[in-house]
Amino acid sequence: MKPSLLLALIFLAPSLVIGHEFMPDNDLHLDPPPLTGGIDEDEFNIVIDRAEAAYNKVFDAFGARLIIHRLWNDNTVNAQAFQNGMNWNVNMFGGLARRVSSDAFALVVCHEVGHHLGGAVFSGPQDWAASEGQSDYFATISCARKLWANDREINDRAKAELLLLQGGSAMKKNCDESWSNIKERQLCYRTVVAGKGLGDLLSRSRLPELDTPDTSKVQRTSTAHPGAQCRLDTYVAGALCNTSWTDTLIPGKAVTDRTGLKAMIEAKPYACHSYKDKLGFRPHCWFNPDDLSSPIISSSELIEEIELSEDERKNMESLQVISGEEVNISVYGNSAHLYLRFDVTPTLDEYDCRARSIFGKRCRLAVPEGAEELNIMLHGRRYGGEVDLKITRESESKLCRNYEDGNGSPFPCYDGMSCKVIPGGQANNPGDWCVDY
Repeated sequence: MKPSLLLALIFLAPSLVIGHEFMPDNDLHLDPPPLTGGIDEDEFNIVIDRAEAAYNKVFDAFGARLIIHRLWNDNTVNAQAFQNGMNWNVNMFGGLARRVSSDAFALVVCHEVGHHLGGAVFSGPQDWAASEGQSDYFATISCARKLWANDREINDRAKAELLLLQGGSAMKKNCDESWSNIKERQLCYRTVVAGKGLGDLLSRSRLPELDTPDTSKVQRTSTAHPGAQCRLDTYVAGALCNTSWTDTLIPGKAVTDRTGLKAMIEAKPYACHSYKDKLGFRPHCWFNPDDLSSPIISSSELIEEIELSEDERKNMESLQVISGEEVNISVYGNSAHLYLRFDVTPTLDEYDCRARSIFGKRCRLAVPEGAEELNIMLHGRRYGGEVDLKITRESESKLCRNYEDGNGSPFPCYDGMSCKVIPGGQANNPGDWCVDY
């Protein structure tokens, strides 16, 4: 570990082990800074001042304190985000600032702020931090717009810079297609140019270009640092995505599994999606929208609490079922036997499943084709007493990206989500539901 970073660890936070860095650990601090392109200490502080002014109240609303450590004398070429309770920290190093433009440096600040506020995609199911790709996306879809929205003259000058870049003319057309307002178009130009500057810094060999996007597709969404071209593509995507961010929510953070489907659905309004958006979707070189588990649609219902005398038989009210559904029936209490049979009343000799209540036994049944109801009988045994009978249904809804091609109108289906029926499916069969993501 470099001595300067060790000092930061000692004096700024108990540990940065759980922190997140802008780029992988590197030895760029050993290279002399470029003669042109970097910023001085005054500009370093001006950029950070603007970020603090824009986000102090946002952090306050979450009960947190934004602390940006200004480590100008540290030659580390990186930046870091970490949390210590409700102190949400960012480390910004002079070694990075001396190698990038003012706008590129601002995007790095935005990236680190994005670790705190960017939401899903998170780095892990319980991680506080947005992943690297999501933090890049937040930097341009939200933070840059907040910082630069009113810089009309500077934004306007960015058009000339964009047109000088390889692929700049085509990218200008993309900005113009995404945004109808000239002010928003100019902001898009500036954001793309800043993203290109960061992409160049991140590349250790071939420079990324605006017209050479990374066409690779990950099988599983990556939370690690993408390659330089993929990161440039992500900055561009955020600049092009024609949607609005909210400062009142960290999307998906309140969800138990922050990498699961429900978290991603909560975050959906604050991103573009490749199945319906031509421009601005998170690049598939790090993000796979299909890499999500289908939710388990389950319900638990206490049917009745009863006492059975020895050898008493009790027929319960039948349970309506759907072909293909899985039904779990559990019986808890003192000694009793549970008998189940589809569409016909079970007997002691004829049943589809039998379970004893002692030790809490259950039957797990797949509903056969054509079955409409499940009939339930309890038979009291010796040492009869109170019996607690619980009914649980479990089935999987399908995660389908072709939601827009589903049949009919959307309907509430699971935990506040919206579904349609897949082509050829039936509305009364959860296995045919297509979750809106």
